[in-house]
Amino acid sequence: MAQKNPSNFSRKVDGWARAIFLTKEGKPKSATLLYSFALALFFIVLYVAAFSLLIQPIETALKDTPVWTRNAAEILIPGLVGSIPCVGFSFVSKKRPEMVVQAYAWLGAIFLIVLLIMVIFSGSLGAFGLMVFTLMAPFFAAIVIGGLASLLIYRKKMKTLAEEEKEKNRPSYYKT
Repeated sequence: MAQKNPSNFSRKVDGWARAIFLTKEGKPKSATLLYSFALALFFIVLYVAAFSLLIQPIETALKDTPVWTRNAAEILIPGLVGSIPCVGFSFVSKKRPEMVVQAYAWLGAIFLIVLLIMVIFSGSLGAFGLMVFTLMAPFFAAIVIGGLASLLIYRKKMKTLAEEEKEKNRPSYYKT
């Protein structure tokens, strides 16, 4: 049975989603915007899977090493492994090479929103600093690793496309 009076929070979320994704007529603003947001959500699932599958084996394998080594490995290795399939989408997308870069921009925005929520609801800054390091550092590292890699791939693709366009044989009236 459908709710007749949706909650205030539900109305706010619905209004926010409409403002970002839909025009006044209810049509999607940009397919790229929607696709990159969906891709960012998929990337979150991939990163969570990479971290949850790899943390325990890394912890077990590095139990006799210093804590800083173990922490660095637990942050970087799952971030790299999670970034491989995410950045791999850069090679799949021929029509929209910017899609993966935009998805990482969405990931950065989601990361900042979650961080802001954590700051607002944390009681003390000391506990907050420890919580940010333990919970957010791996995802920040993954976003930076994947974002930089996808940006470099995108720039190289755009440079290659520009060179190919320049080398095309065009009639003299086409050249400006």
